[in-house]
Amino acid sequence: MTDFTTLSSFNLAMVEDYERCLRLNKSMPKTYFNGCSAVVKNERAIILFKYFFEKLVQWTPLEIINYLSKDVIDKAKLAKAYSAIDYPPEFSKRDYFYMAKLCYPDEVGSLFNYRDLIILRYKKVLESGKSFPKKYFDAPDGNDKARIIMQHALFTSEKRFKNVDELYSYFADKKTSNEFLTKNKLKNICTISFPTPLDYAHYSLAPEQREDAYYNMYKINNFLAQNGIKL
Repeated sequence: MTDFTTLSSFNLAMVEDYERCLRLNKSMPKTYFNGCSAVVKNERAIILFKYFFEKLVQWTPLEIINYLSKDVIDKAKLAKAYSAIDYPPEFSKRDYFYMAKLCYPDEVGSLFNYRDLIILRYKKVLESGKSFPKKYFDAPDGNDKARIIMQHALFTSEKRFKNVDELYSYFADKKTSNEFLTKNKLKNICTISFPTPLDYAHYSLAPEQREDAYYNMYKINNFLAQNGIKL
């Protein structure tokens, strides 16, 4: 919990002003977020959000992840504060759950590891029908994110493979692989990060599950077919 009594006089006045805005059903003044650095804007916005989470709705970090939305932010008169927050490039302002990580990094870190956060982001994409942020896969860990997402898609998909050969055959086929990627919102990821769906599937398997013999056989077969070569 945050000890709001230790805030600076400026930030304490900001919180009091926020309470007044709520009582009068008015928006927060822009002045709190104008003419200051991105770091200061973040600090002030986080103070207001933590006040809302802890004093007004008494949400845990997990509840913030599950329930925070644009509608909640608007009704809480925190839209200007939210707009002032500098999100990292791999997230978008539609990722409201990220506020939990900004406000309570230690608690969220104990709830969700790196893999959990990537899957959570993927689930939000599936729910909203919208795409990933533009730079989400540009970072050095972009391929790892893509691998984790594919693993989750394979695990939760209605499509079940009898063996690894069937999986390689499925993703070597243009029609079936495109159907799977499109249905699971993975087509853009594949286009950005991998030469073919087969490469994406092969990379996404755990090292002990990969079969280089099948992978190379289907790669060669596709190359021959694409170039009209018959043996």
